Amino acid sequence: MRPVHPTADPNRIPIGAKLRASRQAQGLTLEQLATASGLTRGFISRVERDETVPSVPTLVQLCQALSSRSARSSRSLTSS
Repeated sequence: MRPVHPTADPNRIPIGAKLRASRQAQGLTLEQLATASGLTRGFISRVERDETVPSVPTLVQLCQALSSRSARSSRSLTSS
């Protein structure tokens, strides 16, 4: 993992704020997302602060963890 300076690439899309907003909207802590995704809390924190850029497979892991949490929450709401 190589730290990336936020202004290193002007074409880079900062995803940290979007990731944090999605996590918080679902009421997840960093620890819960780390457990669900198989990544470390520290790594996710660095991604959320745009201090590092995840690889595509890692980004997919994060998205799947957030999506599966969303799907579980939706199912529990509709099955009541």
